[in-house]
Amino acid sequence: MYRQEGISLNLEGYPSNPSEIVHAHLIAEEGGYMRDYVQNEKGEIQKIDFDKINMNGLF
Repeated sequence: MYRQEGISLNLEGYPSNPSEIVHAHLIAEEGGYMRDYVQNEKGEIQKIDFDKINMNGLF
């Protein structure tokens, strides 16, 4: 869906695709991934960044 709309997907700062992002989520042992929606000047989503967050020590 996102790629059809021209929205780029990045995983840890690198261009990615939905399959790679799902795989990264499934194998993440400590923590998870945070989404960062980046908008253009019109307020439209132009890219989504997935960055790993570490939950160690927070609980």
